[in-house]
Amino acid sequence: MRLSDEEQAMLAGEMGHACRWAIDHQLQVGRMFDAADMVSVSQAHMMADPESLGEAGVDFVEGLAKDGARMFIEGIRRDGELIEVKPDTVLKTGDVVAVSARRDAIVELESRAREVEDRELLEIPVEKVDVVITRKTYVGKTIMELAKEKFARGVYLSKITRGATSVDIPILPKTDIHRGDILTIM
Repeated sequence: MRLSDEEQAMLAGEMGHACRWAIDHQLQVGRMFDAADMVSVSQAHMMADPESLGEAGVDFVEGLAKDGARMFIEGIRRDGELIEVKPDTVLKTGDVVAVSARRDAIVELESRAREVEDRELLEIPVEKVDVVITRKTYVGKTIMELAKEKFARGVYLSKITRGATSVDIPILPKTDIHRGDILTIM
């Protein structure tokens, strides 16, 4: 299968164990179906019932987090009602959650969580914007460093454009950000 630069970096383990495991699993499935290459996915949402995760599923999700997987709870349905997600919100047995994460983290979670239909819970506003890097504070930082900043919670990078010729830069954990880069984020 043909792999993009990002997928090759995932397979090489440059994005952590969770990403390496996910891409390896995807390659096995792709080879089974004689796929030529992967389909690019920039964002996914998944519903998961914590009760169906069980202790092993919770351990697995915690392991993903330790490996650097970024997962965010975007919404919660508790006892049939939507509740606001706050930094101090604690999940309870029976909660249904809308999770956003990178494709590889969702793929890993899929095998351990039960997906359910809840259109109202998934009505999460998404906006795509271009941001021009001008602050010295962010110049020279890597994508991985910026991802750890508090402001990056729930923000997904879909494109980096650099220079007067508008060159697309690969989105890899160790990619440095330059002054004038245009980051397309959601």
